[in-house]
Amino acid sequence: MHRYSKSSLVYSVVRSGITAESVGNLASILAGAVSTIIGFYFGTRAAEEARATTPPTASPTTPPTTPSTAEALNKEGLKLAGSKKYEEAIKCFEAAIVLDPKYAEAWHNKGEALKSLGRTTEADAAFSKAKELGYKG
Repeated sequence: MHRYSKSSLVYSVVRSGITAESVGNLASILAGAVSTIIGFYFGTRAAEEARATTPPTASPTTPPTTPSTAEALNKEGLKLAGSKKYEEAIKCFEAAIVLDPKYAEAWHNKGEALKSLGRTTEADAAFSKAKELGYKG
């Protein structure tokens, strides 16, 4: 069995183009499927206990944060942007934002990468969000 860190999974999901909403939907579906499987193999009571002890699924837009992980993704995005790989950089910044939605620097860096691609409307929205979160850069 492979063990993956939350950041590597988020990075992989974001790079694949799957939206945060899809990830949240998938998590809900998987939680229901696990409960059903437990019920089938171990009986309804075990399924109810599993449901009761399963922590609620975090919203895909506000998952538990790991600042150092979000920072690492932001740094990776900066490296990619420095190599003019803006699409990949944007995915890194978005992964950092999924991990820490209040990470103003990642929002700003996403805006810079979008601006470099000429996507000014999206860039302006990212810059606005960064400023709202206190970005002073």
